[in-house]
Amino acid sequence: MRSNVGTLKKLKIHFLIILFLSTYISCKLPKTTANTFAPKPVTAEKKSLNTEKEIPYIIAKRYFVKNNFIQKNENYFKILNQKKFDEIYGKAAVMGKDGMPTPIDFNKQFVVAIVGKETDLNTLYIPNRLTYQNNQITFRYEIQEIEKQSFTIIPTLLILIDKKFNYNLEVEAFQIK
Repeated sequence: MRSNVGTLKKLKIHFLIILFLSTYISCKLPKTTANTFAPKPVTAEKKSLNTEKEIPYIIAKRYFVKNNFIQKNENYFKILNQKKFDEIYGKAAVMGKDGMPTPIDFNKQFVVAIVGKETDLNTLYIPNRLTYQNNQITFRYEIQEIEKQSFTIIPTLLILIDKKFNYNLEVEAFQIK
């Protein structure tokens, strides 16, 4: 019986030593959380590779496409001076607050103009994003055709951009249903 008591004492001592050592070792290891070794989400990896930067812009209002403007194949233009702008656009001032066309300073800004085909559908061009990457700016906008009208329009969208971003231009349109 005595040998059993002695064996139990030895087991208790070994157990206490193992418990003490594991506690000591765990305190000395660097602190980690459960997420440290978890795989990173794909979106985080893509974001680190994506160097697109948002560019501020102003939506110019109260302009219309002139009737004598002949549109070729392009549906967007980068306009750098007043003369070219005046060939395409006229001012559409109205009475009341915010009735004047948005002022454009071609010494400090350039214009990205989206010009649609003549249509009898009420058509909106809705700006989405303007980004800069690798000496290229990309403007993304949405097209929304609302309803048929009894007259035709030439839908247009004008945005004003600081000349420091005067790089190659790419435009992407998305149809909203």
